[in-house]
Amino acid sequence: MAYFITLMTPCCDYTVTPGVYKPYYNLAKYPNTDYLMSVGAWVLVTTILLTLLAYIVIIAYLIYMQLQSGQVANFCKERSILLYGILRFAIDMALALMFNFGSVINFPTGQATDLAVYAGYIVNNLIFPPMLYLILYK
Repeated sequence: MAYFITLMTPCCDYTVTPGVYKPYYNLAKYPNTDYLMSVGAWVLVTTILLTLLAYIVIIAYLIYMQLQSGQVANFCKERSILLYGILRFAIDMALALMFNFGSVINFPTGQATDLAVYAGYIVNNLIFPPMLYLILYK
């Protein structure tokens, strides 16, 4: 919320151009936008890393509970939960790196690339989770 409110102040600018798939931060007109852009990128990457860490902690706890109860551990359910977490992490991180750090990692630029990144976000959030759930938990 604070990020959105900051973009609405005269300190920063986020430009959306009709016909262009990717909105851009206006760094030339408002130099503070660079700081906001960096903070937003690192908050996103940190959140993705913490999500992966949460999946690992949950799996470790489930394995620990199975070992404490004396059950024979086949870890089939834990494996599918961890696989789901790793796949989501990999796609989320790839999209975040392409969107936020594309110029740093020499990612190609252009309309087709921007469209692919935004389509990737849509697929990653709307289509991929139910599809992966159906595949892993049939």
